[in-house]
Amino acid sequence: METLIQKRTELAREAKGIVDGAKQSGTALTDGQKGRIDAILAEVGQIDAAIKGRLETDKLMKQFDGWTGGEPGSGGFAPATTEDRGYLRVGSKDALAPVLTKATATGATGGVKSLVSSVDVIEPVMVPEAPVPMGVPASTIWDLIPARRVPRDYSFLQQTTRDNQAKPVAVGEVKPTSQYVMKRVENRLKVVAHLSEPIHIYDLSDNENLARFLANELQYGLFVGVENQLFNGDGTGENFKGLNVTSGIQVQTFKTDPILTTRAAITQLETMGYTPDGIFLNPLDWEAIETSQYLLNDQAGSPVDRAARRLWGVPVAISNSIARVRMTSPFGPTVML
Repeated sequence: METLIQKRTELAREAKGIVDGAKQSGTALTDGQKGRIDAILAEVGQIDAAIKGRLETDKLMKQFDGWTGGEPGSGGFAPATTEDRGYLRVGSKDALAPVLTKATATGATGGVKSLVSSVDVIEPVMVPEAPVPMGVPASTIWDLIPARRVPRDYSFLQQTTRDNQAKPVAVGEVKPTSQYVMKRVENRLKVVAHLSEPIHIYDLSDNENLARFLANELQYGLFVGVENQLFNGDGTGENFKGLNVTSGIQVQTFKTDPILTTRAAITQLETMGYTPDGIFLNPLDWEAIETSQYLLNDQAGSPVDRAARRLWGVPVAISNSIARVRMTSPFGPTVML
């Protein structure tokens, strides 16, 4: 790459020298000089094509730089590039821009305009920084769920077995064999979409805030739809395979109260080698925790941090898409992990 760039610089310097010399002498370029400049331009074009190809190759190869086994529960091998990984942001200015542009476009047939047409693609914005700083509550579940851009049809390797057999061995002794079984999972992206009802173009023109209001509503509704699929999708047809129907889900039985039940659930994860990144709760369940006796009695060392919305030091996000099964306790008889 450096050799190509250096060669291009030398050629550009040579061509500029020819042109500058002609300007200083006040004479026209000779046929020989014109021929040389044409040759330089052709060679520079070839170099530019080679540099572009090298850059595309480097970008492709970099996608494999971070491919490692990851931490337990990572779901497979994923490229660790900040370019394609991050956290979704609801109502981002960048995400709303295409909607607003479409809404304020003129020349609508019939005097009405739908905010988003059937051929528009509105991509969510991903922010690469850490999701929830200490002391700052998670605004939505998307603050706790990392996202990654993938092709329409994609696959990944998922670990199905981990049998660690490592132990001290003497020199020359046969080393034990650990089992780490992987399976390849094939999948494709699903489309979650909706449209606004037709809106008269003059209403959009006369009220500059209407387009932004409707764009925000569409964006919010889209995230609500995806959020519902994340938890409750049954995996049939175009539905997601939600967490409720995902194999390997662990269940924690109810213990005394919601706070102790959640702590037992965290312990269950930790004994399996996982570290919880977040807790998702129905708003009514979070209310039950916030108004528990730990807080009402002003008990010292409460595991509930209401200001930062954390429970046992783990960020909490609330969602109306999470069903609240109430029987004999605020969480019902079990908690899903």
